[in-house]
Amino acid sequence: MTRIYLTGRMAIEHDGVVRVDEKDLPGRQGRLGFAFLMAHRRVPVLREAVSAKIQALYGHHYDATSEITITAGATQAILSAIL
Repeated sequence: MTRIYLTGRMAIEHDGVVRVDEKDLPGRQGRLGFAFLMAHRRVPVLREAVSAKIQALYGHHYDATSEITITAGATQAILSAIL
């Protein structure tokens, strides 16, 4: 089971092991960014905006619902891909 803690100590825990801890987040801005992205990770508008930006900049189309994942950083992205 994966648990995401946004109040008190911020962390991501998987099967009882803390995978991302508050100390891994760089300062106040890192913690705020983490909390915002976790709270809005299922919002399709953000993923659609990323898809549109990639299309405009690079000419590649990615499906916002199945090919784009929003994370708070590289560590979380890697864990999301693995777990």
